[in-house]
Amino acid sequence: MTKLTHFLSVLLLLGASSSSFANMFVDRSIIEFVASEGRQQDLRVSNRGNDQMYVQLEVLDVQNPGTEAEQRVTLSNLSDMTLLATPKQFVLPAQGERAVRLVSLSEASDVERIYRVNVTPVLPPLADNDASVVRVVVAYQLLVIVQPVNPREDLFVERRGDVMYFENRGNSYVLLSEGEQCHADSCDDLPTRRLYAGNSWELPLSDAQAAVNFRMSTFQGSREVTF
Repeated sequence: MTKLTHFLSVLLLLGASSSSFANMFVDRSIIEFVASEGRQQDLRVSNRGNDQMYVQLEVLDVQNPGTEAEQRVTLSNLSDMTLLATPKQFVLPAQGERAVRLVSLSEASDVERIYRVNVTPVLPPLADNDASVVRVVVAYQLLVIVQPVNPREDLFVERRGDVMYFENRGNSYVLLSEGEQCHADSCDDLPTRRLYAGNSWELPLSDAQAAVNFRMSTFQGSREVTF
């Protein structure tokens, strides 16, 4: 199953019992558009169950991503559509799969644009005699990143006592993962954090002196860093 970290949501709904809604899989959880590589990308949605499935897509424009002011606005009007997901609805046969195309329609920008795409099975109508049974629906929420024309990496890092301060002063995301701070006889695991352009992060540390190690991923690739 594709690793979705926090992008995989499981919805518990009252209704008729059916395992088919836990049999949908998506082959990608993060889609990244690079200006020099075209405006469209495909992903595949598969049904590993024995019943056909109805699937719908929803595109959300993420405004002020990674901040307390973050908002996710549904893009439903064609005039406002800067990311197109097609087909919007489709039937997925038993043991079948379907390609879904994402097309970036946004104008060239100096700052990355962030979207979420919900891929959700559509539930059939409930029968009156099934109303007391619980069914599980597995829905995927994909992260879509549209890189700026000229991406720039600029991560500011500063120790402030037992807190490490990060600020993304570039125009493209920075992902800090696999973090740890090691002492003489043990290591502390550190949380993973994605910093979009303009985001900052204060990371409490157990040791104000010991080095901090992360794997840092940007538009340029991934590398190990020590602060």
